[in-house]
Amino acid sequence: MTITDWLEITITFNAKCSEYGKDVLPGKTLWSKSAKVARHLSYEKIGNPSSNFWSNA
Repeated sequence: MTITDWLEITITFNAKCSEYGKDVLPGKTLWSKSAKVARHLSYEKIGNPSSNFWSNA
Protein backbone atom coordinates (compact mmCIF):
# COMPACT_ATOMS: atom_id res chain seq x y z
CA MET A 1 0.00 0.00 0.00
CA THR A 2 1.40 3.36 -1.00
CA ILE A 3 0.56 6.19 1.37
CA THR A 4 -0.10 9.48 -0.39
CA ASP A 5 -1.85 11.62 2.23
CA TRP A 6 1.18 12.76 4.28
CA LEU A 7 0.52 15.89 6.35
CA GLU A 8 3.13 17.89 8.25
CA ILE A 9 1.95 18.14 11.86
CA THR A 10 3.35 18.60 15.36
CA ILE A 11 2.99 15.54 17.60
CA THR A 12 3.15 15.49 21.40
CA PHE A 13 3.86 11.77 21.74
CA ASN A 14 6.52 9.27 20.69
CA ALA A 15 5.80 7.22 17.58
CA LYS A 16 7.60 4.72 15.36
CA CYS A 17 8.64 5.71 11.85
CA SER A 18 6.59 3.73 9.36
CA GLU A 19 9.56 3.64 6.97
CA TYR A 20 12.37 2.36 9.19
CA GLY A 21 10.92 1.67 12.63
CA LYS A 22 13.07 4.29 14.37
CA ASP A 23 11.61 6.46 17.14
CA VAL A 24 9.90 9.67 16.06
CA LEU A 25 10.14 12.10 18.97
CA PRO A 26 7.56 14.79 19.76
CA GLY A 27 7.77 17.72 17.38
CA LYS A 28 7.18 18.19 13.65
CA THR A 29 6.62 15.01 11.68
CA LEU A 30 4.67 13.63 8.76
CA TRP A 31 1.39 11.91 9.59
CA SER A 32 -0.91 9.81 7.44
CA LYS A 33 -4.52 10.16 8.55
CA SER A 34 -5.66 7.18 6.48
CA ALA A 35 -2.94 4.76 7.67
CA LYS A 36 -2.58 6.30 11.17
CA VAL A 37 1.24 6.21 11.00
CA ALA A 38 4.06 8.72 11.44
CA ARG A 39 7.24 9.23 9.46
CA HIS A 40 10.36 11.34 10.02
CA LEU A 41 10.03 14.78 8.50
CA SER A 42 13.77 14.77 7.80
CA TYR A 43 13.37 11.75 5.53
CA GLU A 44 11.61 14.03 3.05
CA LYS A 45 14.60 16.38 3.09
CA ILE A 46 17.40 13.84 2.88
CA GLY A 47 15.66 10.94 1.18
CA ASN A 48 18.54 8.64 2.11
CA PRO A 49 18.28 6.34 5.12
CA SER A 50 22.00 5.58 5.08
CA SER A 51 22.98 9.15 5.95
CA ASN A 52 24.26 10.22 9.38
CA PHE A 53 20.71 11.18 10.42
CA TRP A 54 19.71 7.52 10.71
CA SER A 55 22.79 6.38 12.60
CA ASN A 56 22.07 8.96 15.30
CA ALA A 57 18.34 8.30 15.60
